Amino acid sequence: MRRRRHAWVAVITGLGMAALLGCSQQQPLTCGTAGCTSQVVVDIHQLAGVVQERPFQATLCVAGTCQMQAGTLSGPGPMLTVVTQLAVNGAPTFEPHKVPVSLTVVLRDGTQVVDAATTIDLSEVRPNGAACQPVCRSKSLALVNGKLVDSGTSTPSG
Repeated sequence: MRRRRHAWVAVITGLGMAALLGCSQQQPLTCGTAGCTSQVVVDIHQLAGVVQERPFQATLCVAGTCQMQAGTLSGPGPMLTVVTQLAVNGAPTFEPHKVPVSLTVVLRDGTQVVDAATTIDLSEVRPNGAACQPVCRSKSLALVNGKLVDSGTSTPSG
C-alpha cells in the first residue's frame, strides 16, 4: 500500500512540475510582416479655390527634412496631399514630441499663397503588434484657413 501511495505522489509531483515548467516558458512571439512608413501627410484640398487650376509648388518640412511637390488643384474632389517621408520600416531618429512642421505653397508666377507652421506630436504605429517591428511614427494634418490643423479637428495642431 505504501508503494502505491509513493507512486501516486511521484506522478502528481511530476505532473505539477511539468505544468509549472510549461507555464513558465514563454511562447515564441509571432509577428506579421507588414511594413510602414514614418511620414507627415497634409491635406491641401482647401487650396483648390485659391490656386484655381494654376500650377503650384508645395514644400513640406518636418524637423528639417523637406520634400517638394508640384501640382495643379481643381475642385474640391478627393483628398489632395503633400507628404514628407521620414523613414521606411522604422521611426525617424528624432524625438516624436514637439516636432516642427512648415508648409509653403508658391504659384508658378512666384506668388506665395501659404506659409504655415506648427509643432506636432507624431503618433506611433506598430502594424504587426505592440511588441513587433517595425515601429513608425506618423501624423495627418489638414490646411484649414491657412493653418495646419490635426486632421479631424478644427483647431491648430501642436
